[in-house]
Amino acid sequence: MRLELLNIGKRFNRDWIFRKVNLLVEQGDKICLVGANGSGKSTLMRVMCGYMDWNEGELKISLNDKELEVAQLYKHISIAAPYLDLPEDLTLEEAFVFHQKFKPFDSQIDLNKVIELLQIDHQNKSISNYSSGMKQRVKLAFAILSNVPVVFLDEPCTNLDSQGISWYQDLVKTYSGEKTVVVCSNRRTEEAPFADRLINILEFKN
Repeated sequence: MRLELLNIGKRFNRDWIFRKVNLLVEQGDKICLVGANGSGKSTLMRVMCGYMDWNEGELKISLNDKELEVAQLYKHISIAAPYLDLPEDLTLEEAFVFHQKFKPFDSQIDLNKVIELLQIDHQNKSISNYSSGMKQRVKLAFAILSNVPVVFLDEPCTNLDSQGISWYQDLVKTYSGEKTVVVCSNRRTEEAPFADRLINILEFKN
């Protein structure tokens, strides 16, 4: 998948969050969006996902050399972010089945593999009973293992301890493959050590 942002700008009321964003994302890119808390990097990610409208400019999307409508982008991406919740009333197996209806996992991934990867021993409990760190692992696993060309990760190490951070880094390294991965972070060393491109949101401030 190819994403191209052409002079994209976003404002809230009269305040511009960013302007003149010109950015080309090619298939397989590993990108880290950096900036201080409140600087607008999560907003930019949501625009790139097609989850949020923008005020000026154009977002062009192509898949297999065919132009794609922004309204169809959600079918081809996965995302893990603090503002997106898990279905906590479900067990892990139920959440796995539910997720598969919308975003199937890569063909070699079944429920047993997910349980193994999560290093979990209480998969029969509802997700509401999981620790905050384990909930974050589930979010990340579901996003990274989905069979989509682009993965968006906003502050992926939220609620993860040092062991969880290593687990996350290994998961990306092992399963991202040719996928495009866009990470939104102000902790690049932990959250995007694999990134080959660094984009600072300050480049797009007035």
